[in-house]
Amino acid sequence: RQAGKLGLSFFDGLVEQAKKFTQWVSVTGIVMSGIRIGKDMIQDVRELDDSLLELTKVSDLSDEGLENVTNQAYELGEKVARTGKEVIDATTEFKRAGFDMQQSMDMAESAMVMTNVAENITDTADAAGTLISVLKGFNMDASETMTIVDKINQVSNTSPIGFDNIAEGLERTAGTMAQSGNTIDQTIGLITAGYAQLRNVEKVSTGLVTLSARLRGVGEDGEVIDGLSAKLQEDFGKIGVAIENADGSLRSIYEIAQDYSKVLPTLTDKQKQYYAELAAGKRQVTVWNAITQQFQDAENAVNQSLNSQNSALDENQKKLDSIGGHVKSFESSMEHLSS
Repeated sequence: RQAGKLGLSFFDGLVEQAKKFTQWVSVTGIVMSGIRIGKDMIQDVRELDDSLLELTKVSDLSDEGLENVTNQAYELGEKVARTGKEVIDATTEFKRAGFDMQQSMDMAESAMVMTNVAENITDTADAAGTLISVLKGFNMDASETMTIVDKINQVSNTSPIGFDNIAEGLERTAGTMAQSGNTIDQTIGLITAGYAQLRNVEKVSTGLVTLSARLRGVGEDGEVIDGLSAKLQEDFGKIGVAIENADGSLRSIYEIAQDYSKVLPTLTDKQKQYYAELAAGKRQVTVWNAITQQFQDAENAVNQSLNSQNSALDENQKKLDSIGGHVKSFESSMEHLSS
């Protein structure tokens, strides 16, 4: 009786055993969770070390400098709902491209925001690579990195094209389009207009590169086509579309396509085919037609791109306020604790 064992029913016995089992499961769960967390922390440190090793290859940071960069990276990671390791990976990409450490850290924030607001762009190093290509292609300053993200985000939210498609199109065409006198806004407009009909950004990008070459009198193989420049100027001039400016410099593809789109409704089917082949060659006729037939999409995209300030940061705030954003910030805090 004093031990409380006398007269226990079968049910009472089950209750006693259930209590013991629950205690055992609880203790075991705590121990196993501790072991799992310990393993995760070790893995976090290994991955962080790998990222820092890559950073040291492209910088001359001291041990103290690496520690400072790590702390800054995790502070930024929690701020933009990404992990500190992702910040370091993006910073390494920018540093490898020739930017100084402070610029690279600042630009890494843009890459983090880009992965938050973009569809199908989740790797921060890939985001950094795209931004580097666009910056260098259009000869833009490092301080304009977030501007690129704003432009792509705003247009993707208001036009029939996704963020990742605009980003890919810019990455493929930036240098060529800039050399042909097109601004980043005009290039986004042309990509958007072509994609709206063709739904294939690779095809549109290839078409724009070919257009750029042919309007300069160069064929797809890179060789100058004898008499092509003169023919372009003469024949397009007949329908009131100028290929060159008054000073003899080539007009941008955007300007030429814009003027052509205005006279397009007045042309016969035979004329449309002739001018399309003259401008784009037989292989890229569909791209030229898609752009000029849907040029309203290009103009709308340019307007949205020009008026896109803070578009990405505003959308990123929604990410920060979401459950996913809070979880990501917690993951970054855990990684920082591990380090």
